[in-house]
Amino acid sequence: MLFYEASCEEVVKPQWNLDGAIPGALESIKDFLSAATHDNIDPLTILTCERLGTTLAISTESRERVQSTLRETIKSPALRYLQELLGVGNNTCIIFLSQSAAGVNFLALAAALVSTLGTSRAAETLTEIIKETVTDWCLIPSTSRLKQLLDVFETELSRVGFVNIFLYWHRWWIDHKNDLSHSGRDLLEVEEHAVPFSAKHLTELVGVFRGLCRRRNTGKIMITVGRGAPWLTAFTFWCLGTVPTIRTIEGKTLLDQPKSMVDLLFSDNLSFPMITQIEAIFSPGSFVGMATESSHVQQSNKYQTDFDNKTITMLPKSLQNDDPMLEMPKDIFDSDEAVSFKDSAYETISETSSVMAITKLPGLREEMLDLLINDSLLQQSGREALTKFGADIFEHRFKKMLCVFARELKQEALRADQRGAAYILWLYATYTAYCARNHWSDVEDSRMTEMLARLPEKKIELNHSLKQQIQRAGLEHSESGNDDNLDDDQEWDENDVKELQYLKPLEDFITSSRAFQNLRKSLSEWTSPRQEQSEKQMLASKKILYFSRWTLKYIYSTLVQASLLIIKSFGLFDEPLARGHQRLKCACNCGEIFYQDFHDPKLARDLLDALNISGYKAWIVRSQEGNDSGGEPSTMDRFGGGHNENETMTRSEDSTSARSPQHETSEQPDTGNDPAIRIWEQPRTRSTGDLPRPIPKWMLLCFNDYKHSRKAEHVEIKGVLSDAELFRQFWKSYSEARGVLFSLFAWKAVTKISFVQFQLWLDPRTIVDTPLINLETWAPPSEWENGGRWTPCPTRFERPVVPNWLLLHLWDHPHDAISFRMKIAVKKRIYGARTKVWTFLQTAAHGISGRADVEAQEISSLPDESSSEFLGSRTTSPAFMYTKTPKRLIERLVASEMDPPYGWGLYFEEGFRMPLAIQYSLSVLLTGLIGGLMIYCISRVKHEGYGVFSTWGGTISAASLIFAIITKL
Repeated sequence: MLFYEASCEEVVKPQWNLDGAIPGALESIKDFLSAATHDNIDPLTILTCERLGTTLAISTESRERVQSTLRETIKSPALRYLQELLGVGNNTCIIFLSQSAAGVNFLALAAALVSTLGTSRAAETLTEIIKETVTDWCLIPSTSRLKQLLDVFETELSRVGFVNIFLYWHRWWIDHKNDLSHSGRDLLEVEEHAVPFSAKHLTELVGVFRGLCRRRNTGKIMITVGRGAPWLTAFTFWCLGTVPTIRTIEGKTLLDQPKSMVDLLFSDNLSFPMITQIEAIFSPGSFVGMATESSHVQQSNKYQTDFDNKTITMLPKSLQNDDPMLEMPKDIFDSDEAVSFKDSAYETISETSSVMAITKLPGLREEMLDLLINDSLLQQSGREALTKFGADIFEHRFKKMLCVFARELKQEALRADQRGAAYILWLYATYTAYCARNHWSDVEDSRMTEMLARLPEKKIELNHSLKQQIQRAGLEHSESGNDDNLDDDQEWDENDVKELQYLKPLEDFITSSRAFQNLRKSLSEWTSPRQEQSEKQMLASKKILYFSRWTLKYIYSTLVQASLLIIKSFGLFDEPLARGHQRLKCACNCGEIFYQDFHDPKLARDLLDALNISGYKAWIVRSQEGNDSGGEPSTMDRFGGGHNENETMTRSEDSTSARSPQHETSEQPDTGNDPAIRIWEQPRTRSTGDLPRPIPKWMLLCFNDYKHSRKAEHVEIKGVLSDAELFRQFWKSYSEARGVLFSLFAWKAVTKISFVQFQLWLDPRTIVDTPLINLETWAPPSEWENGGRWTPCPTRFERPVVPNWLLLHLWDHPHDAISFRMKIAVKKRIYGARTKVWTFLQTAAHGISGRADVEAQEISSLPDESSSEFLGSRTTSPAFMYTKTPKRLIERLVASEMDPPYGWGLYFEEGFRMPLAIQYSLSVLLTGLIGGLMIYCISRVKHEGYGVFSTWGGTISAASLIFAIITKL
């Protein structure tokens, strides 16, 4: 019958009724079409999948598990009757397939593939399996139709429970990973360890299991596997119902199952991390099926027993097998010879040889093939040579290259084991060239039939060759030896060559030798003599491809900061430099770049001396010498010595009558004559205990106010230990004077901070009851109201140290002061005699004029890194501004009508600026908008595919990049 297959256990009926057979067949066709219509599946696809189940090897336990799971989805007869009565479909494809033994076999295989590979890879694998078992390719369903069928089955198949079996064996391997080598443990810990096999590998694996079951489970299967060992163990148990015997490639037994038909060898070779070998060894006469073995296979079985007994003891140690259950050695055939048989279901060939063109062999040849054929440079050049010259020419030429390579390697060898490695490479040159041809061309061997026909004769020749080689102590030969070079065997001295068991310890010697480089070069030059690609270029491109995904996440932030740095560093928006001036450029560690021009070259030189530790030390020495000799302080005092306190203190002493005794501080030191020695005292060591203690000082802050044209406040900086704390104190004082809400939400904010020299005096029109003036309610002179100028400053005064641009920068980013580090690099230009000084901090300078405006009375300089560290109160928090700024007051200034005191302070200029609260709110809003668009694009991928990013992704990336640049600016 078409859709029903009787089992052998059923009772044979003596007669049958024609009236009952015809309706039964029609009912089966009706159910078949109903199931296909219900799930919108092609009927041919269902039929093909059911027929495929007749060729699959599935254990009884797996079939029972599938049937018990799907039995829950089958509705009761009463419910089915009601659905038929109402016209509702009650039959599905999975119910239809579960009613036949072949359908259950297919569902069991599909459950194992879908639950671990997914529907896409499972459909590709099933396509390859169908191609290997079907006779008419015109009836093969497409991969998309198989995927559509598996999508319908996915929910039900996930309940079958193959994943539970896989997780059990995965846990078993993890528990036994201590019995493996270090590289073996690394293979099991790889993220993609679950199913690393291709569709071709799985097709070969299913075919071998099929052959074992067709031979009534009489035989042996040996599988060498890497990181896919947990899944392969579970799949073997799922298909055959038995647990395989598990050993390592070194021969250590992890799980012994004497009655098992499958031996699983775990290889820790990183170059072959997947299935590398499947060998099926069947007993003679055990084949079951309609087809019979070909004549040459039957003839080869006659020679098998005698050949095994004679040659098993003559094989090299690396090729002998310790398992007594095996009836013939693993390396008895060449790589292109395999026993084949006809599958009775679809009359196709089912190979039991290796799943790859190269048979993975334990021992020397395995390591040799791993070393040569999987080299990326040789592989690339070899593929080009195969395409350009053909397989036969390539094999002959590459064999000669390998012989030359072995001889050159022997000349470089210094020890006997190294010469033994060169001998092995020479001995297997013919075999290596043949395997490289098959592996790099990805084609099946067209001489399979001819080699099988000559199988008995080749075995006899192999036996004779092994006898000759065994007589030579220490030297081995195999069926794939270098037959064309046996005449050159005299150049290899048997006493000078050490017998090797493994080639892995000598891998570094081989790959780093000059002979190996010459082999790469000769193959590359033969392939592309004019377009040879160097080894460094190929390795560099491979590394770039490997590390590219780790660098993508840093590109965005780097691009934003680099864009700003490039725009500002090239000076695209800088003002033209005037003739005779020098421009000083400095950069903060956050990326901000500032510049200022000097009209006096001496100012730039003095500034560089102040920035340099050697210049600072020279200034210390000059100041001490000037003090000892009674001379005037050095001109460097203006960069490190503080303001002219002699003059200030003298003027202050003359006005003692206008001051209150309660404001005299007891902490005022004995200043002496030299301000440099008074303020700067070079410590004996760099320890914290030797650092000078800061003196409590006052600083004057001035800013515009709606009541007055200027408003001034005293800020006590006692207890401030670093510049970051100092600027936080400034912000706190300014916010309290302005109001916290005004500072956060007002569009009028600080846009410039300047160090100025104040001259405080009492307005004669102001009526006061006490000589002390509360500066919070102090009214500046009337001429200030219309933007008037200062009263002329004293003839001698000291210049500020910290530049104004840096003040505003630290006002917005006080943490940059904590991480301050100074670097200076000078680059001279030929034209214009301009000098660029790059640092991590901004500096600025202006000309000095006695009657200049308040904002222009400044010259800026910065200390060097070392001085900022040991002059600070704490080495971990440099305070270059706090410890080296002369703009501090020993006492709080008191206004006087007759003798106005002088003092340094900060002047806050206000202008239009977006409030911080609005900036943060806008940033959060735009970030949420961009994130929402990204989520929307990801959600649309399921329906429209990844092409949606071509429209939205570029737009979002550009928008976010522009937003980040604007925010930085």
